[in-house]
Amino acid sequence: MRPSALVLGLLVIFWSILSLGACLPGHYRPKPNEELYGTWTNGKYGTLYFGNVSPQKIVFDQVGYWYYTRLRDESLSVMGQEVIDAKWTDPKGNIYYKTFGSVLSYKFQRLYRLSKSAALLEYVTQWLDEFDSDRYPPDIDAANPEYRIYYPEGLKP
Repeated sequence: MRPSALVLGLLVIFWSILSLGACLPGHYRPKPNEELYGTWTNGKYGTLYFGNVSPQKIVFDQVGYWYYTRLRDESLSVMGQEVIDAKWTDPKGNIYYKTFGSVLSYKFQRLYRLSKSAALLEYVTQWLDEFDSDRYPPDIDAANPEYRIYYPEGLKP
């Protein structure tokens, strides 16, 4: 067998394994129009403090997220990457996402719940030293100090 054919064959096998791995549970491939993507606001927030961010406006897209302390701010406060790890829909039609990302020098994992009507986005954050698929928040609990709630831009709570 020619060396170039062997190399090509190995590359095809390697690419196939990577593609299959990306489709396994816990390796969700986000669509360009994920329901999570867009601008979410809550005018009751607006605090940025060491180790925790509660901005009034969050913008999500395929690249990452942008936090704005105040709704009218034109310059962002914080930006970072957040990767969708898993997505599912519950029997009521709510959409859930598991994500992992970083802000400043902190790593986090989040559980999001987007209401069926897409009029409410809630999440709980778990701060970590290292990412761990077993350490996502188990549920959306409004009593959790890391609970946050947002609304689509233009809708007020």
